[in-house]
Amino acid sequence: MGQQLTFIFINGRPCAGKDTQADLIVEALGSSAVKISTGEIFRGAKANKGEYAKYHDALEFCVSHVDSGGLIPDKDIVSIVEKVIRDKVEGGITTLVFTGFPRTIGQLTEIDRLFESDIKHFLSFEVSEETAKSRAELRIDSDLKKGDVPRPEDVGDRFITRQVEYSTKTLPMLKKLEKEGRLTHIDGEPEAEAVFLETSKCIRRERGF
Repeated sequence: MGQQLTFIFINGRPCAGKDTQADLIVEALGSSAVKISTGEIFRGAKANKGEYAKYHDALEFCVSHVDSGGLIPDKDIVSIVEKVIRDKVEGGITTLVFTGFPRTIGQLTEIDRLFESDIKHFLSFEVSEETAKSRAELRIDSDLKKGDVPRPEDVGDRFITRQVEYSTKTLPMLKKLEKEGRLTHIDGEPEAEAVFLETSKCIRRERGF
């Protein structure tokens, strides 16, 4: 794409605080950085509204699967992510902070291939299953209080499915990154501000913050 890009890929269990930390990182980095959430891409495409409405037709086939706690197939999400990246870069963005992507070894392989010469940082926020479940319940309560419909994937057995998908598909990818010396683990259990202090230290070691 011309200029060298910086990618910060944030992963972890459902409700590990990925989006919260990504928002804080982008705020710290300024206008050349942007958060890209594959969850937001899916929800925008599903609702056929906003920036990601143009992907409605491409993702309509997997709505029920994802709402039940499954993942978007690798080839489909990678294709869309590549287009989103190109749109952002054309708009002047040079640092892209992803949440929940890549989620599988297949997605990681494609990102490494497509952006081989770019800078990539991989962070994993570690929380227990109990913490993840508690945070999902709090998010459901918050949505209901605001009059919003809770995310389908947060509710009941669907949340359990998401945990299983993380364990069977995402953890192997994270273990691969760890073996390659490319993964930074961060304790995601404390309050968001404390987690961000540790996150900023980790990133500062590799690039100016």
